[in-house]
Parts: sequence; structure tokens; C-alpha cells
Amino acid sequence: MFVHRTLKVKCFDRKNRGYAANLRPMPKKEPTTQELLQLQHERTTDEHQAIEQSATPDEAHQHKRRAAKAAYLERKLAERARSERERKG
Repeated sequence: MFVHRTLKVKCFDRKNRGYAANLRPMPKKEPTTQELLQLQHERTTDEHQAIEQSATPDEAHQHKRRAAKAAYLERKLAERARSERERKG
């Protein structure tokens, strides 16, 4: 499940002589499965395009791995979307 949480890190705050927290605020809403699916589809497409524009074989390999990971996540999100539809209907 995809959940954004506020990241808390202990770091020294010289002014207050204590610790600071909350590096970023929580988003207002959790993204829907469809929004996440669209994002992964875009990442897959972008990485496939980057393979063709790679300057070195190592860079191309890195883009291939990223494309494969994005495609895997896209498939898993599609399964999740199907499951949500079946549960509703």
C-alpha cells in the first residue's frame, strides 16, 4: 500500500538547543490506484525512451532495469485496480 508519511529525522537545532523534525508535510490525500497506475505507465514509457538516448551501455542497462521495475509496478497496480473493482461490484 502506498502511503506518504511525514519523515521524522533527529537533527540538531542550534537555536533551540533541541532536535528538529518533520522534513516534509503529509500530502492532503493519498493518490488513487488509477493515479498511481498512470504514473507508473508514464515512468515505463519515459525509461523506454531513455534507453534509446543513452550515451553508454551502462546507462542503457540502468534505464532497462528502471523500465522493468516500472512495468512490474504497473502490473501490480493493475491487479490492485481489478481487485478493487471486484470488491465494489
